[in-house]
Amino acid sequence: MAGRAFLKTVAGFIAAAVWVVGADSARAQNYDGDTIVRFGAFGQGAFQNFGITTATNGVTGLSGSASPQGFGGGFSAGLDYHPHPSWLIGVELDGAVGEGRSSFNNVSYGFDYLATLRGRFGVYPDRDWLLYGTAGIAYLGFEAQNHATGVKAAETVPGALVGLGAEYNLKNMVLFAEYDYTTFGSRSFSLGTTRFNVDSDAHLLRFGVKFNVGHDFGQMYHPD
Repeated sequence: MAGRAFLKTVAGFIAAAVWVVGADSARAQNYDGDTIVRFGAFGQGAFQNFGITTATNGVTGLSGSASPQGFGGGFSAGLDYHPHPSWLIGVELDGAVGEGRSSFNNVSYGFDYLATLRGRFGVYPDRDWLLYGTAGIAYLGFEAQNHATGVKAAETVPGALVGLGAEYNLKNMVLFAEYDYTTFGSRSFSLGTTRFNVDSDAHLLRFGVKFNVGHDFGQMYHPD
């Protein structure tokens, strides 16, 4: 329940940003293109790895790993600023849902949502192509459950993200592909009398579309 509430909060922020932009649509026709607000949607493949160590009554037990994989989708909103015709800086907020589960020693490990807030820096090698790097913070919806007892632990885990991406401009929309690496460090939690220490990271592949608002597409800001 806490995870769903967190994701709804992220969705609320994104929806509010899109609403504000839409309310200002009359101004968009005369906008000079230096700053662009954008929103979009994407599909995501997530490949997670959990390194696991258990301890019962303070005595270290088994060590192993679980590698849940899942596919899902999400939505994003962002702001790009062009201080120079050949490059940009920006900020992006996104949220994605998608479920993956894998088991080790009769305990299932998984994720069901991910939210990120990050900056990005991009350059235009061509008038229709943007190459960019991105980095920021990430929040993962983590869950573990003991198959035998049904005891469950769930929490939102903070971490860090770095990534690379490319965009192709189609004037009224932008197609993009992105790879991200996320790490969530080491977390400890209990299921009954057993305590678990979990190191987690993930690889993300995203493909989607973005729509720019507040930009005169008849006068592309990046060079010919």
